[in-house]
Amino acid sequence: MKHETLTVEGVAEKLKDTVCESYQWPNVPEEGYHIEFIQHPDGTLILDFLNQEKAMFWSEAADEVIQTPIKTNGQPITWQDLKSAGIPFMS
Repeated sequence: MKHETLTVEGVAEKLKDTVCESYQWPNVPEEGYHIEFIQHPDGTLILDFLNQEKAMFWSEAADEVIQTPIKTNGQPITWQDLKSAGIPFMS
């Protein structure tokens, strides 16, 4: 199965009815990076940007934390929200 390369615009469109309108989607930091979601063992979901060629996440390169999207109820999105929207994620 081929891995889908996600775009911020595509993810934002798929989650438009889930994520609160005030959430500001991040911009791709540099050419070569694309948006990824990572589910940690404790269940939290992280949003980051991955450069597959460099095998590096933006948060590591820039020592920066990117805010995970917030739902209309004020809670962070979950892997279940991503799954329902058809958005792949790492675990």
